[in-house]
Amino acid sequence: MIHQAKLVKSNQKTYSNSLSSSSSSSNEEGERGYVKGVVTYMVIDDLMEKPMSTISSLALLNSFNVKDIEALQEKTIKIGMDEAVKLLKALLLSKTVLTDIFYGEEALNVVSLYE
Repeated sequence: MIHQAKLVKSNQKTYSNSLSSSSSSSNEEGERGYVKGVVTYMVIDDLMEKPMSTISSLALLNSFNVKDIEALQEKTIKIGMDEAVKLLKALLLSKTVLTDIFYGEEALNVVSLYE
């Protein structure tokens, strides 16, 4: 199962979106990074994240051998600190954390053991 999470930087620091091979760009405050504005990531079951793009999405679908795109579901979720801790605990017991938590009852029981 593929889930999408939208991550937004909430403070006022600005980062450059240009990539260079040797260094990242800096803003006036001396902060360094590559993210500017809203960035959307795709998060897969083992909690690995990848930048959301057409190419990365098609490559992921191809790696899962998806034939019927209409059978896929997109789900945007909001995760607070408590949910993040539960997800990390569930990750220790499962390689399909998101599917288990959002679509299965077994992992919900596993996560509740750690509360």
